[in-house]
Amino acid sequence: MSRLFDEIKKANDIREMLKSEGDEQLTNDMIEGETDLAGLLDWAIGKVGDEKAMQESIKLRIGSLKARSDASVNRQARMTNIVKTIMDAMGKRKYNAPEATIFYSEIKPSQVIDENFEFPEKYYKVEKKLDKVAIKKDIKAGDIKEGFHLSNGDERFTIRFN
Repeated sequence: MSRLFDEIKKANDIREMLKSEGDEQLTNDMIEGETDLAGLLDWAIGKVGDEKAMQESIKLRIGSLKARSDASVNRQARMTNIVKTIMDAMGKRKYNAPEATIFYSEIKPSQVIDENFEFPEKYYKVEKKLDKVAIKKDIKAGDIKEGFHLSNGDERFTIRFN
């Protein structure tokens, strides 16, 4: 990394030294001739590509592991049904095993909302949410003078691989 910083410092020194010349082509040629920034740029772009490939590989691996996890969940569900079937055959509601305690428990009733039923207003919550699109439009039109403003924005840096 120190080589990178040294080359950047060298380029900045050249740029500063030739600032008064006002010749951008001369400045660029001097920087290219006196530094190895182009080589370092190629190296850094390669590293970005390596990391992109690593991310894609990890996503594929995660997909594979997700499939294995889903299969495990399905096996667990089938085994749970087998345990339940055996418990029912034994006529037991509770069983203490070395690895686990197995038991039935009651589930409290919950509300089931019938389709197309119109509830009275007292059962509704109203959520207040700002309309940012309308606010931006009004700021640009000059209708909103305080309480809101537009950010300065920024610039996006993109490396597009072929």
